[in-house]
This record gives sequence, C-alpha cells and structure tokens, in this order.
Amino acid sequence: FEDHLPEAQILLIDACAHGQSDGYIRGFGIKDVNDLVCWNKYLLETYGKDHKILMYGKEQGANTILNASGRHVLKNVEAIISDGAYTSPYDIIGYRLEADYKISKYPENTTKYVRHNDIPTLYFHAKDDDFVPLKMVYPLYNKNRGEKVLFVLKDEKYLYELVENDDFKQTLSQFIKKYMK
Repeated sequence: FEDHLPEAQILLIDACAHGQSDGYIRGFGIKDVNDLVCWNKYLLETYGKDHKILMYGKEQGANTILNASGRHVLKNVEAIISDGAYTSPYDIIGYRLEADYKISKYPENTTKYVRHNDIPTLYFHAKDDDFVPLKMVYPLYNKNRGEKVLFVLKDEKYLYELVENDDFKQTLSQFIKKYMK
C-alpha cells in the first residue's frame, strides 16, 4: 500500500480550544474556517502555487474543511478526507445531549411559548449570573405578550442575597399589589 503513495509532508493543526491550541470556545467547524484558509495560504506561499494539498479532518476538523470547501476558498486542495463529520453543530449538540446526558434532543424553546403568555410576569435576573447569563432574559421579556416587568439585580448574584434594596422592594410590592387582587 505504501509503495503506491506519493511522498508527502504533514502539517497537523489543532483547531481553537483543541489540543495545543489556545482558547475556550469551540467553533464546531465554523469558527476555524478562516484559520484553515490562512494555513492553506501559508502553505502555498511557502511551497509555491503548484503545491498539491490533501486535507484530512476528524469530526470538527472535518466540518471545518467541508465548510471551507463549500465556500471555494481552499486553493490547490486536490482531495479531502472527512472522518466523522456531522450535519450541523445544532445536530451534534442535540445528539450529545441525548447520548451523554439523557436530555431531549430538541428541548422546547421557552420564547416560543411566552409570546402567548397573558399572565403578568415579573422577570428578575442577576447581572452577573454565572449559570444563566443575563442576555437570556431579554428575549423572554421581549417576546412575552402579556404585561411584564424586568428588574436586573446589579450587585447580587441571587435574589436571596438582597439585604436591603428599596428599588426591588418597591418593584415587587407594586407588582404584587397590582396583580394579586
């Protein structure tokens, strides 16, 4: 088998947040496309425009290559070996949720339902909540069809950490008096 292969050099690249690469956020084959294009350009500048390239990627690496190839930005790539590519980041995350954590692949999107909510709702959320980021409350609040109030806790992480907060007490009191007749 090896007798039939041409001589080759190998460049092994770790995608962002993988192996020896820095970073914490994985791009699921989308974020790393620009990096792959830069490596491709580097190879051509280093070895010449006639240099032929075969790209191999496993799982997220395969998706990176396939996403780049579909944009027609890989120059001199003669062939691709895709090992374990997936249809989309959404699909693989959904699959992993089911397989690893026994969570429904397509959990219901709450914003889909609050647009039909007619019950007055007080939304409060800690500005520095490290489990559910503050930005997640805004789509819920904005889509909520009924009457609503939003209160963001500025310094506290949780409501039970409030010692004395006149603004929140006033907001809560007004809300209860208005809707709990």
